[in-house]
Amino acid sequence: MDMDVGSPGGVAEGVIELTWNGAFLRRSSKEYRALMMRMLEGLLPELPLEQLADAVRPYIALDKYMVDGTDEDELLPEEKLTCDLDALMSSLQI
Repeated sequence: MDMDVGSPGGVAEGVIELTWNGAFLRRSSKEYRALMMRMLEGLLPELPLEQLADAVRPYIALDKYMVDGTDEDELLPEEKLTCDLDALMSSLQI
């Protein structure tokens, strides 16, 4: 998958949000976390990966809940991974 996250330092506010549920090809939250880290690496190339992982940890949240499916009385598990860029960039003073 190719991703264009803008130029390094070009995004300094907002939220990255990845949402997935059982209606689609099932990936693990670990795979989505890795995808988010790749996006953040593109935005913050000046930070070594280990330092980036430590810096973003407090600003990433994983929510798990149930949503209505397409069939009557069907509930699907849904997960949402969110990174608060406003708070992250403020903490890094970027």
